[in-house]
Amino acid sequence: MPPNLQRFTTQASHLGAPAYMPAQPAAEALLTGELVWEQMERAWHQEDPNGRPTHFPSITPYWSWLPDEVTVVTGWPGHGKSELMLQLMLTKSVYDNWKWALYVPENMPAHRIATKLVQSYVGRTANFKSNYRMSFAQFEDAASWVLKHFHLVDPRKAATLTELLPVLRHAITTYDLQGYLIDPWNSLASNLRDYGGREDEMLRAQLNQLLDFTEDLHQCGVVCAHPSGDARTKDKDMTLRVPDQYSVSGGRMWANKVDNFLVVHRPYADDDPTNTAVDFYARKIKQEGLVGMKTPKEGVRLSYERGTSRYLDPKLGHAPLDVLARQRYQQHGTNLLSTTGPAQQQALPDYRHDAIRTGSPNAFDDPTATWSPHGRPITLPSTPNGNV
Repeated sequence: MPPNLQRFTTQASHLGAPAYMPAQPAAEALLTGELVWEQMERAWHQEDPNGRPTHFPSITPYWSWLPDEVTVVTGWPGHGKSELMLQLMLTKSVYDNWKWALYVPENMPAHRIATKLVQSYVGRTANFKSNYRMSFAQFEDAASWVLKHFHLVDPRKAATLTELLPVLRHAITTYDLQGYLIDPWNSLASNLRDYGGREDEMLRAQLNQLLDFTEDLHQCGVVCAHPSGDARTKDKDMTLRVPDQYSVSGGRMWANKVDNFLVVHRPYADDDPTNTAVDFYARKIKQEGLVGMKTPKEGVRLSYERGTSRYLDPKLGHAPLDVLARQRYQQHGTNLLSTTGPAQQQALPDYRHDAIRTGSPNAFDDPTATWSPHGRPITLPSTPNGNV
């Protein structure tokens, strides 16, 4: 330990404890200087205090993955909060081999959520009615990869937080996971009578339990929570408002307790349901400077491509899951290269709205690519018109 702290500790050890102080419980609750220094020294040499990149260049400046933290995400039903968080997890798995536990009662049965991840991974649909359906060989190969990186919890056998946490602990320690998703939070059964009938006390106790669990196991925790209250403004237009950290039931407790609070919102969902623009907001970032910062008032604009089940990033001009972006990351350590100098990248369109609206597959997925996350190329079958 540092010499000055050592001298202080030695001197303090000669001081007698007041008679009114209990011997063991109080002493055990006090973190000694030696213990804190041991943690500081280990972190100095072994831990990166900064958040890990999302590989979405438009999101990373505002929010990143930091172990020991719980991030809560809210958004109106159908606005893509679950879809975006699953894609951020999938992208982290593809780029950095992270693994996750999923508690997703509203996405069950299990084969549906697994197939959703497979579709995003391959960039093609598994729907047998589509002309752009992936081959069974692709489906089988991608499913094998997805099921090694995502471990699903049976919600029928873990209905409460007390039942769920041991399951998550088992998955984390058995499969060396880096994070988990609880989606949605209100699917967990609770008894208000155990907390004097007060929702805020119940939420405080449960969030404390979850935060301690996440820190102890060094995980990146994500919780999706439904907003409550009025969805629309009270003016003449009745506009669908953007929810915030106070929109979730027990809102102030969420805002006080969790590390980060994110919002996913589709601004044109009312006027044009075919418009897949998605706005990302970071409303609270506890460790600003390490994890990110709050987004501007207008948020960060992404777009969802239905044909590939992927989110497009405007700074890339395509999806981080595209083969082009992944190859660039493998070669240069980043999927976003400078537009000048030797690493000049080809100019790409911001959004391909024709592809989004018609559901055509991603034009940037090269069927001749020699690299894929699991070591083998992803070969896309040709369509009748010769496109892929």
